[in-house]
Amino acid sequence: PYAVRSSASDEDGDAASFAGQYVSILNVEDLAGVAKAIEDCEASLESVRAQAYRDAKGSDGTQSMGVVVQAMIAPRAAGVLFTADPVTGRRDRVVVDAVAGLGEALVSGHSTPDHLLADLNGRIVVSELTGDAPILSDGEVSQLVTEALKGVAKWGHPLDFEWAIDQDGTLWWLQAR
Repeated sequence: PYAVRSSASDEDGDAASFAGQYVSILNVEDLAGVAKAIEDCEASLESVRAQAYRDAKGSDGTQSMGVVVQAMIAPRAAGVLFTADPVTGRRDRVVVDAVAGLGEALVSGHSTPDHLLADLNGRIVVSELTGDAPILSDGEVSQLVTEALKGVAKWGHPLDFEWAIDQDGTLWWLQAR
């Protein structure tokens, strides 16, 4: 199966975050389904919901849509990571939000994540868990932070990532902005 993911040029800028505005389609089984999913992703650029959000944010109207087709994995855990705190702007803390299973539950707002703040060495300094046990091990948090900061060093600015860890413990980077 495949994940067909939207990636618009106006997503996640300084003044707006289009999380949930554009379509991504998971578990697409065949090439005909991939073709239809690509069309649906591209069409979501002009959806009423996305246009209303762009209008509210004062977009200049020059957005375009890219579509990424990826192998679908069955994650044990997934989430987002910000190398600069999106609330405070601090760059000495990395924010990690994690849910069990697919990250779609987090992105859609259907699941409350474990919310972690880590220092630049990958050590957890704040841990807000949603269950009795953490979704991620300390080692997994450290790996996420270490590898994300390699991206920051390469690109020269803060990034936010979508990631997943499969049943075997392999970390997959799904998207970076």
